Amino acid sequence: MSTLSLRPTVMQQALRHLKPLKPKGSPGPSPKQARQRRRLRAREFCDLLARQYPPLFPPFNAPLRAPLATSIHRSLRARHPEVSWPTLRSVLRQHTSAPADLSLLIARTRRLDFDGRPVGILSQGEAEHAAERLLQLSLRADAAASRRSRMSAPADLRDLRFRRDIERLHRLGARAIYELLSALGARHLLRTEIEQTVARYGRIDPATVQLAAGDRMPPTPLYQLPGGERQ
Repeated sequence: MSTLSLRPTVMQQALRHLKPLKPKGSPGPSPKQARQRRRLRAREFCDLLARQYPPLFPPFNAPLRAPLATSIHRSLRARHPEVSWPTLRSVLRQHTSAPADLSLLIARTRRLDFDGRPVGILSQGEAEHAAERLLQLSLRADAAASRRSRMSAPADLRDLRFRRDIERLHRLGARAIYELLSALGARHLLRTEIEQTVARYGRIDPATVQLAAGDRMPPTPLYQLPGGERQ
C-alpha cells in the first residue's frame, strides 16, 4: 500500500488551513448571560468607587458632583489593576456621558482629583463640545419618544395615516405607484405575486367601482372627547 507524501512547503500550507479541534466541554454563557455579568461587574465597581472615593464618585446611577480629572482613567487603572479595562471604561462612560454630567462641563466647573481637590478649570472648547454632545442626546431622546408614540398609536389612527399617505401617493401619478410596487417586489421577492394582484385589480370594471363608492376613501370617523361639546 502506497503512502502520500507532501513537500514541506505544501505541508505547511495545509497545516495553516487546518483548524485545531476545540475540546468538548460545557457550553459558554449565552449573550444575555454575558451582558448580565458585565453589568454586574460594572455595578460592583461603581459601588467600590463610591465607598473609597466619596468626594469624587457618587452612588450608582447618581450624577457626578464635579467633572473628573482628565487623567482619571490612568489613575484608576493604577489603583485598581484587578478591574478589567472594559469594566473600567464602561463605568467612566456612564459617569461622563450622562446629561447631568455634561451640564457640569458646560458650566465649566472645576475638575476634582481622588481626594476632591480642584485640579483645573475646563476650557471653552471642552464646554462647547459638551454642549454639542448634550444637544445630540436631546435630539436622540426626542426621536426615540416620537418612535414610541407612533408605535403606541391606536390601530385606527395608524390606518388613517396610511390612508393619507396612499392619497398623496396616488396624486403623484402612475409612475410613482409603479416604482413603489417594483421596489416592494424586489425587496421581498414578491414581484410575481404583485404582478398577479395588479393584473386582477386592473380587470375590475371602473363603473362598478364608482357605483360602489370604491374609487374614494371612506369618510374619516369623528370622535368626541370626554367633557367636550359637539359643535
